[in-house]
Amino acid sequence: MILTENCMQEGILRCMKLQSCVLSPEQMNLVNEFFLVGIYCFRELSDVEWDEMLFNLCFMDVLRACLVVKPLAFSAQHWDLLQCAISSWVISLDKTFALASSAEGSLSIPLALFLKSTCHITVSLASFMAHLEAESEVIGKEVPSNLLSEYKEFFSPQIFRVLLHLFHITGGTFRENCDVEPWICLGVLEPLSQVVCQMPKELALSHGLPPRLSSSGRAVLSDHLASLLNHMSVLLTSSHRCLQLAAFSVIHR
Repeated sequence: MILTENCMQEGILRCMKLQSCVLSPEQMNLVNEFFLVGIYCFRELSDVEWDEMLFNLCFMDVLRACLVVKPLAFSAQHWDLLQCAISSWVISLDKTFALASSAEGSLSIPLALFLKSTCHITVSLASFMAHLEAESEVIGKEVPSNLLSEYKEFFSPQIFRVLLHLFHITGGTFRENCDVEPWICLGVLEPLSQVVCQMPKELALSHGLPPRLSSSGRAVLSDHLASLLNHMSVLLTSSHRCLQLAAFSVIHR
């Protein structure tokens, strides 16, 4: 769907209005409208106009507010659209970084804001799903019966695998750089670190990171697990505390 300028401006204003208040179930009809005009085409983000980017940033914040304040107001359709939207945003980020010559060269402030908002809504969704797993009696009553299983089996593996990969490449780029611009720390390194800390153990163990093996000594771990530990261990000496904590959280599991 191509967004007109008037549609974009109206959508941004309505998103911002929603952000300024506590969301109620009656306001969910606005969320239905916003689902129709977001970036869901798995596109590379470097050519996205700022107005369109801003709309999606506001929309992510609205959805995150819904997850925090009124998650049970979502219908089954809302949950499907929410998880599909997050997946598309994550894949768009992956495509954008993949087309760049380097992680540092791909970064801009709009992209960092998009990455930050995507990470924040991912963390909020993961937190809700963890709570839902602990309070399983509400499944099938206040949320769809297949919500948790679909999230764990279909959506979360793809989302976390991509964001772990982005954490790996950006962490490797900036781990020894003490003079990183503040917006890179706040918009890239810290949000990705928060996602990695929230990543379920089974998804960390099934990571898709490239092999990184040591040729010395006798192997006591599988190559897959050894690669994960080797990737994370180098970040323990990073000059950025968020990278240290995220790497430790993976190793500790």
